[in-house]
Amino acid sequence: MLLLWAILFLIFALILAFLAFGGIAIAISFFTKVLFFLSLICFLIGLILIVIEKIQARERRDG
Repeated sequence: MLLLWAILFLIFALILAFLAFGGIAIAISFFTKVLFFLSLICFLIGLILIVIEKIQARERRDG
């Protein structure tokens, strides 16, 4: 489930990057850039949480 959220944030970040850096929405480019970086941070946090969850599951299984 957490991987799904991470992938959704990545897709959202890519869409926002296209809007902000592609010149389509010049008037709102600042806000789309901010949302891009926020969703990219959420994606990275999601990946880190997935790795931590996998490590803890392995420790519980082995220990």
